This record gives sequence, structure tokens and C-alpha cells, in this order.
Amino acid sequence: MATLACAVATAPRAAHAQPASADSATARANARDLGERGFAALDRRDWRAAETFFRRADSTFHAPTLLLGLARAETQLGELVEATNDYQRIIDEGLPPGEVNPFLTKALESAKREIGPVKARCARVVVHVVGPTEPSPSAITLIIDDASVPSDALGGERLLNPGLHRIATRAEGYVPAETSVTLREGESRDVSLILAREASTGAPLPGPNGISTSPHATHDGSPSGTQRNLAIASFAVGGVGLLTGAVSGILALNAKSSLSGSACATGCNQSALDAYEDDRSRYNTTTTVATIGFTVAAVGGIAGAILLLTAPRSRTATRPTILPYAGAGSVGAVGRF
Repeated sequence: MATLACAVATAPRAAHAQPASADSATARANARDLGERGFAALDRRDWRAAETFFRRADSTFHAPTLLLGLARAETQLGELVEATNDYQRIIDEGLPPGEVNPFLTKALESAKREIGPVKARCARVVVHVVGPTEPSPSAITLIIDDASVPSDALGGERLLNPGLHRIATRAEGYVPAETSVTLREGESRDVSLILAREASTGAPLPGPNGISTSPHATHDGSPSGTQRNLAIASFAVGGVGLLTGAVSGILALNAKSSLSGSACATGCNQSALDAYEDDRSRYNTTTTVATIGFTVAAVGGIAGAILLLTAPRSRTATRPTILPYAGAGSVGAVGRF
């Protein structure tokens, strides 16, 4: 503690650009007290308390010894980027010409020795923006963890703390793109985001994680657009009903075949009778489901057709066409609206 007190008391004002109010005896005394409490917290491994004390002490009276304690607390908390920056600040400030203060010299030497291992533990990310209509880098806003970073960071390596990070890009006239990435200590990762023109330009829209997808029909809120959307939804419900009915019908036919071939149709023992009753119950259930499915298909198809045929169309609207289809394990309908 005495070492810290001497370090703060003898820190030269000129070397650290302190304002006049911070160079007072009161400021030095307060910084000394906070620093002592910070080192005591380091001794008892209370890293968060140590970080708080050192940060307050350095803001009261800046000295490399206090910043060194802060960097060490941040390292223990996993705030590796912040610790690296504080170590680098000590190194960049250096010592004034002719300075022979042993405490400041020791802090500088410690910073140079400790920064390497801490920086090596930082995760690294390189963000790229790609797309057929890529804007200029100066027009892009890069956001990492809800904080904007300089656009010149695009394509360059950026240090991050290990853990989960949200990376997003914004540009006027483009659909925002974002993704999340989890980084381990010392891991390097390249992240690519797709910036596509907004929907009004007809370009593809980015989906989750910035992956480009084809745009859906524009919803302009007009009565005709709403009615067409309802028609599409009705056809979709009808298609689900048709598929359900078809599958259930096949299962019902299989159950009926089992019933027809059963010896219990004329008389059998109790064990065979139980199996017969199970087949009959399955037949009744699948028949009911099939009936409901085909009913839903009919209602959905009729409602969709009515909505589609009665929807107002613009001069450039294409004539609607609906074509049924059937394939291996699937049935349904496709159309152009």
C-alpha cells in the first residue's frame, strides 16, 4: 500500500495532462485512498470491486500505477479488450523525458510485459459486406453489440472479448442485415453480411443472419391485395386439408383391407377378436379424419376461388391459373395470381 501511495503522490502532473483541479492535494489523497482499496480488493480476489476502485481513482488523478491495477482487474473479469487498451495507454504515454520515478518506470515495464498474453487471449473478427449491389464502405454503418464502430473497420481485424456478439450493418436504401457469433478465447472469425436493396427496388431481401432470400409479393394494403392474400391463405389451408384427407384415406383403406381379410369377420377366438376390434377402431378413426380433411380442402378451395375471382385486378394483373398436382406422398395445387 505504501508503494501505491508513493506512486500516486509522486506522479508528475505534466506527464499526464491533469487539469488544475485534479492536481490538488485533495485529489491526490482521494486517488491514493481509492487505489489502496483497489489493491486490497485484488489481494482478496474481488475483481469487480477492484475494477471500480481503480477506475474511480484514475479518473480522480491519472497515474500509470492506477491504470495498471485497472488493467489487471479487467483481465481477471474477462474484459480482455478493455485491459489491452489500458495496457496500451500506459505504453503510449510512456515517461516524460528525463523521468526517473521508479514507480512509474515499473508500471511501464509491467504493462509491456503483461499486454502480450492478454491480447493473445482476445477474440478477433473480420466483418465483410457482400452483395450484388454493395454500397461504398463510407455509406455503411457497422454496429457491434449495439455500438457503432468506424466504417473503416470493415475488412479489418477487430478485437472482441470472448462470448456472444451481435454484428449488424445499416446503409440508406438497403435492408439491414445482422447476425450473432459466439467467439472463444484467441479465436479468429470472418463474418460476411449481405446488404440488398430495399423491397421497392425489386432486389432480394436478406433473411436471418443476412442470408439473401427472394422477396415476397409486396403488400400494399389495397383491398385487391388483401383479398388475394386471403385467397392464397385459403388455398394453403385447403391444400393441408387435401393432404390430410389423402393420407388418412390411404390408412383407412389399409385398415379396411385388414378387416376384410380377418377370420373374425365370421368368428374367432378372443385374442384374434381383440386385434380385429383394434383394426376396426383404426378404420373408423382414419375414415373420420379423412372426411374432415377433404371437407377442409373443399371449403378452402371454394373460398380461395371466390376470393380470387372477385378480387379487383389492375390493368397489368395476370389472369389467375390454378393447377392441381399429385406426386409421391404429396398432393396439392399450384397457381399464378
